[in-house]
Amino acid sequence: MSASLEEARAAKAVLAERLRGHPAVNGVGIAAEGEGHLVRINVSEPVEDLPVEQDGVPVRTRVVGPIVKR
Repeated sequence: MSASLEEARAAKAVLAERLRGHPAVNGVGIAAEGEGHLVRINVSEPVEDLPVEQDGVPVRTRVVGPIVKR
């Protein structure tokens, strides 16, 4: 399953709003995958209940750890 950049942007907007305030979510972005795009969710710790797709666009979660000010 691959998505165009426009589809990924739309899915990202929906997810960013939906996940706003989630304590483990550090950020929501777009990444290239093969010939298409996906939405990437960066989290501070593993989270079980995040979506694997949004409006037909693949969603991948990556544990990046906590974000700390330096």
